[in-house]
Amino acid sequence: MVWTAAQRAISVLRNGRMLGGGSVLYHFGSYHCSEGRWKGEVTSQEHTPTIDVRPFTGHVASMGFNGTYTDEGAEFEATALVGIRRCGHAD
Repeated sequence: MVWTAAQRAISVLRNGRMLGGGSVLYHFGSYHCSEGRWKGEVTSQEHTPTIDVRPFTGHVASMGFNGTYTDEGAEFEATALVGIRRCGHAD
């Protein structure tokens, strides 16, 4: 995926909560961190519909992540679930 300057976002992390967004998407979630490791979950959704083809266009995306952090920055890996989730028996 190619990201342009218009697709950048900002996140604010404080007291276990995460809020943020950019020109097309917003996101919110929670995280836990200790001893250089962090993990959490975040939900992302469009606030401005676009005609661009993006993985999350028109969908709510829930992501779980984990990674590491230092005083200089953080890294993480995430798994996203996009679309309809069904439980139970089919009708």
